[in-house]
Amino acid sequence: MSPFQRRAYKREQCEIPVLFSPAGSDRFHSAIMRNYSLGGVYIESQLALSKGMSVFIQTGHETPPQPAGDVFKDIRPAEVRWCMAIADTHPQKFGCGIQYRQLSL
Repeated sequence: MSPFQRRAYKREQCEIPVLFSPAGSDRFHSAIMRNYSLGGVYIESQLALSKGMSVFIQTGHETPPQPAGDVFKDIRPAEVRWCMAIADTHPQKFGCGIQYRQLSL
């Protein structure tokens, strides 16, 4: 079975600036959200994140469409599920799959 078939929620493509902060840090870092679902987001950042790391995702004023209800709040607790370097990017960028810890539907 393909890993894409195991996804619990449909992904929606986007290109939206977001901020994220590792748990316990008071510093937010810039990223671009490339897709989202009810369960999480895929972001691209210049900062590598570790699998299992707790983070907070903050969406700005340009939040994605919300066809399934009030999914995106200003700041959401989440966990990094995976993070990989994106080939041939300068400066180096990392793609990260991030799963929300709580859904507030």
